[in-house]
Amino acid sequence: MGCREDLVERNIGRLPWIKSIFENGAVMRNFYVRGISLSAPSWQMLDTGQHMVIRGNAEFDRNSTKVYDYLNFFPFYVGYARSKRSDMPGVEVLDECGIPLLIDRFAPEERYQSMQLYQRGVRWQTLGDSLKARFKRSARQSIDESQTGFDLGGSIYEQEEKDLIAALDDPKISYLDFYTGDFDHTAHLTNDPEVQFKVLQHLDALLGRIWAAIQASPLSKDTVLTVVSDHGMNSTPGVYSQG
Repeated sequence: MGCREDLVERNIGRLPWIKSIFENGAVMRNFYVRGISLSAPSWQMLDTGQHMVIRGNAEFDRNSTKVYDYLNFFPFYVGYARSKRSDMPGVEVLDECGIPLLIDRFAPEERYQSMQLYQRGVRWQTLGDSLKARFKRSARQSIDESQTGFDLGGSIYEQEEKDLIAALDDPKISYLDFYTGDFDHTAHLTNDPEVQFKVLQHLDALLGRIWAAIQASPLSKDTVLTVVSDHGMNSTPGVYSQG
């Protein structure tokens, strides 16, 4: 999420798993979504193949006075607990417009979906397991984390990776996705090349673990691994931008 297409290409020699996985695969150049450089509209077009219906990361409906915050997960979970809402706000809007997501091509029992912007249902088990794992950390790890800041998102990503790899072993599951905003969050804070490269290294290792799990899965010969980013941002050193 948020990664420019040329950044990976410039660093491909230092990203062994990405190089290994895709040197015999396909890379789409100049692949982009049309519209403003925001996550919610970009993901809508990537996930549906349809023209832009959602036009911002947050919207306000003056007729109904309803606010749509497409990026904030926590109100979604709080709202679900209170009113039994089952889908993220973006999914509700797309459903009202009759626009299906890619995941809708598969039956519920045939898919694994991570926590993401266009999420159907909630993953209480993932959230609960990530919290349990977080509080099982050693005293030293907890002290270190208290100095750098507690990262709940990191715990959730770790648990989602475990859940994804476990789901790959189930031959009934035909569609799986994994969403991470690690690069996007970093690139919004800094355009330092080495800092951004450290995140790319982390994603490279993640892809390596997922690829190894795919190769060991019962449907390995029929599985396609696709990697996309919602939009790029100007990360040129010395240029004032989102970074």
